[in-house]
Amino acid sequence: MKGKNTLAKLLPVLLILGAFFFISEMFKEKERTSFAVDREAFIVVDSEEELKERLGREVQYFDPEMFKLMEKHNLITEIENVNIPVVEEQREFRIESLYNQGLGLFMTYSLDVLPNDESPDDIPYFEFDRLKLTADGEDPLELGVGRHGGFQDQHWQSDGVVFQNRIYRRVVYEPDWNEKVLKTLSSWVNSKEMDNFDHINEAIMKISKIELQEVELVKKGNAGGEKFALQDIALDYQMKSQDPLLESVSVNKSTNLGNGRSITYTDFETRLHQKRLYFEMNSPLELNEVYYKYGKIEGQSSVRKDADGRQYIEIYHDPYNGDLGPDEPTISLLSGSYPTDEELTFTITKDEFQKFRAKMEQDENVYEINRDLGVVNTIDFELVKLEINPNGPHQDNYGFFLKVDPEHEYDRHIYFQSYERYLETIKEHPEAEMHFRGQPMMEVKDQDGNPVRADQHYSDESGHFYGFEPHSFDEIEELNIRIFNLPMYVDFAENEVSLGSE
Repeated sequence: MKGKNTLAKLLPVLLILGAFFFISEMFKEKERTSFAVDREAFIVVDSEEELKERLGREVQYFDPEMFKLMEKHNLITEIENVNIPVVEEQREFRIESLYNQGLGLFMTYSLDVLPNDESPDDIPYFEFDRLKLTADGEDPLELGVGRHGGFQDQHWQSDGVVFQNRIYRRVVYEPDWNEKVLKTLSSWVNSKEMDNFDHINEAIMKISKIELQEVELVKKGNAGGEKFALQDIALDYQMKSQDPLLESVSVNKSTNLGNGRSITYTDFETRLHQKRLYFEMNSPLELNEVYYKYGKIEGQSSVRKDADGRQYIEIYHDPYNGDLGPDEPTISLLSGSYPTDEELTFTITKDEFQKFRAKMEQDENVYEINRDLGVVNTIDFELVKLEINPNGPHQDNYGFFLKVDPEHEYDRHIYFQSYERYLETIKEHPEAEMHFRGQPMMEVKDQDGNPVRADQHYSDESGHFYGFEPHSFDEIEELNIRIFNLPMYVDFAENEVSLGSE
């Protein structure tokens, strides 16, 4: 009985305290939201729609129309359980939304604006130095975040947008990649997927938990700014595909390409960054590239395979205009190409290099050669000149101009992969070999048979410039150049097909 009397006496007190707390919080909330933010010092919007539109322009080098497309297809995940009081600042920090592109995180966060804030710099920015990613059944993957190449400057790129006296900022955080990270991700998927770069995407999509570590709020300042440490933030977040599927249409239409070739289009996918047209082709030759007309637009695409081995080509896609294509899209294959065993070899001679160096002594940067190298697979080659050219990895790039003039109208600019770079790439990433398979290659060696890295850096009306580093040039007396995997082109019969569903 005594206990009941005590409870009876305490209950009114508790109710009064609860009411006092509730009213106190109401007054605090009113104080936080009732004052007018200076619209000359801050970007202020008056509706959620305005906020979304303005936040779409917050991330540099990312088209705002892409965010509209992401919003339309519900790709951005709203975060509801990260509300952290920052006592020192008398503000509340929230993570509002999250979207990943690969391992990069597009994050929108918010903080209270206080009456004494005179500019966006008075309100701290969000930082974290470590990222822990967990996939079911796998050991966590821990990464550093954006501490190289001046990346931190990107965190200050946006002042933010104020809505209802909270400032919202959208920013991208990029983890540091290295060979160990790629190997770890590769180990998360089975061997079937290892023959395609899609296996990295598949591995990332297995991540369902992320943890932001070494977290702090930082006030921008000349001496590094004032910092407020926060606890690590754990989030349940299912990573999405780097190029998520937005729409898929079953096509299942066939057409004749001529000369014993035919094609059946199976599926037409619209993704965030590309369109994929899947097909099955009956052809005596395995095509490496095709040239197409989609609606009124002409383009070209390598023949690719997805993680399941299905063949597809990429179709021109303009997501920035919300474009999912014509109302009744059509496709015509104009031409295709396949690699051959035909090669072209030529030498830039010792005499030509001596004459080039003589020109340089006279403060001239060009030695004209204009030597016809012949025609291979209807492609005419000409060695145009030796030149010092500013367009390359260094201020002074020594190199040669090669003019490549295909008879075929669909490919006026053939790109030759550096064979030396190709060998380096597949040594570190064997799975990349399939992406280079059948690509035209250029191998360059000096007079002693030593490889010389000569990459294409620049093109103009005189041809393509292949530059090499100054220290390489000092050792060169002559260059022996081999061009191989040269393509052959085939034209197709009229074959327009509607890509609408059956």
